[in-house]
Amino acid sequence: MILDVTAQLVDTIGAENVTTTLIAEHARISVGSIYSYYKDRGAIFDAIVTRSIERQDEIIALTREQYQHLPFLDTSFHVIDAIANLYRTEPAFRALWFSQFMSPEMMAEMRRSDEENARILLARIQTTHGMHLECPEPL
Repeated sequence: MILDVTAQLVDTIGAENVTTTLIAEHARISVGSIYSYYKDRGAIFDAIVTRSIERQDEIIALTREQYQHLPFLDTSFHVIDAIANLYRTEPAFRALWFSQFMSPEMMAEMRRSDEENARILLARIQTTHGMHLECPEPL
């Protein structure tokens, strides 16, 4: 509930205007309740982005699976479209990701996601096209 309320506030009034007091007011809970789950506003923002990255990973996996019968490039286009749609529709994700509030924790989570998806992509290229690419660090 805290994450959903905060995401809605970020999209409505901008991240810079969101305070824990405002979150508590809109969530109809005490500020103390927020601090029992999150150390500060930045931790809430990090949790929103982490949740969105997890959804992104799920969407990428589902899209790859749904279109695996298509040629590699066509499947890739569907994955790109799915990611673009997520950035358009996932509450507060784009606003926080492209903001001054991007933390080292957010960056680390996105890097983890990117590296995992790059490994899967590399494996598909190798399997589909019979290529063997030496790439211990995909990114």
